[in-house]
This record gives sequence, structure tokens and C-alpha cells, in this order.
Amino acid sequence: MMQIDSIEIGGKVYQFFKSDLGNAPLLFIKGSKGYAMCGYLNMETSNKVGDIAVRVMGVKTLDDMLSAKVVEASQEAQKVGINPGDVLRNVIDKL
Repeated sequence: MMQIDSIEIGGKVYQFFKSDLGNAPLLFIKGSKGYAMCGYLNMETSNKVGDIAVRVMGVKTLDDMLSAKVVEASQEAQKVGINPGDVLRNVIDKL
């Protein structure tokens, strides 16, 4: 089953998606300009279609995602100032 919630962070509203798959959940946060995804999803495709996207890994909850460091940032995400090593909570306003 897919869980979808609206969450507010820093005065902005985001959509949080969670679905239990095999041994780990699929997690995704969507902002008005871009999104953050867990390790299940593919950065190559995000770059190919020109999305502002970041990937975090080893996460199982919303709080895990927000506390995680960005492992990969799409080319478009880097253009708006998001880079690998940034903590997602600190750059989520750019999504």
C-alpha cells in the first residue's frame, strides 16, 4: 500500500510518498520544483529528463530522509546549489 502525506517544512508544503516493497521501503519527497528519492530510484533517468532531483540512501522513514546526506544530485539540482554531501533538510527548500 502507498502512503501519501502532505508535510510542511520551513513554510513550504511537500508530498511524501512511502511504499513498502521487498526488504526496504520506497521513499520519495516531491517539492514544487524537484524531488528527493531513495536508493531504489535512478539518477540517470532524472538527468536524462532534466529534473531537479537528489538521491539519499539507507533511509526508512521521513526523518531518515531529512537527516540524510545527498549521495547524488542531478545536473539541474547542482545548478540550483544542491550538491552531494549536503544534508537534505538544509537544501529541501530548493526542491
